[in-house]
Amino acid sequence: MESGLKSALEQRVYAGERLTRDDGIVLFGTDELAWLGRLAHHRRTTSYNDRVTFAVDRPIDSREIAYGAAGDPAAHLVDSVLNLRELSGGVTAVLVKEDGAPADALRTFAVARLLLDPAAHLTVDYASHGPALTQLLLNYGADDLSDIPAAAEEAAEAVEAKTAAAETNGPRWRSADKNALELDAERELLEMIWDAGLRPVERDAAFAVLHEHDAPVPLADRRAEPQRIWA
Repeated sequence: MESGLKSALEQRVYAGERLTRDDGIVLFGTDELAWLGRLAHHRRTTSYNDRVTFAVDRPIDSREIAYGAAGDPAAHLVDSVLNLRELSGGVTAVLVKEDGAPADALRTFAVARLLLDPAAHLTVDYASHGPALTQLLLNYGADDLSDIPAAAEEAAEAVEAKTAAAETNGPRWRSADKNALELDAERELLEMIWDAGLRPVERDAAFAVLHEHDAPVPLADRRAEPQRIWA
């Protein structure tokens, strides 16, 4: 990207200006993902500080945008995001990944955040992105997670598999083991958000806060201990 245009776009982002369709297409054309992510994260933290909302199995009133299909032009996503921007009130845009490399996902989320208005939520569809990419996207404009597999369902499946090989242990063992697995699944989700340097906030379908968890451990303290790698 030509340095003058890059500087002008950066100034407009930091000034809180609305970007245009042409701006969005230009931003999609850049390979400077670190720069793009920095701008998107600025926009995201201006509205939501360090908070990341999430819900397990709670449908929300949202508009899904699928991306990553072969041959899908940049203009298609830009137009989809701008159509949402014209709706009254804060909207929730859920981006669902169909295909494509992780770099494409980072670029897509960053550009979507830069085009949306401040009150809009930009939601990662957890099921189509997986934990590793979801964690990266939290620093590329995303402020919310949805379609997280219910820990209870995962726990139930794991317990059933164990029970098939240990039928004599009975319901008492099954209940205790299920509870332990549910706690482990929830803890992994919280750790993923904390490791991204953000604060997990459980919400309901209307984005009302159910539980605001602790703030993340400061970066200097986190560097003093080995960090988990999400794969």
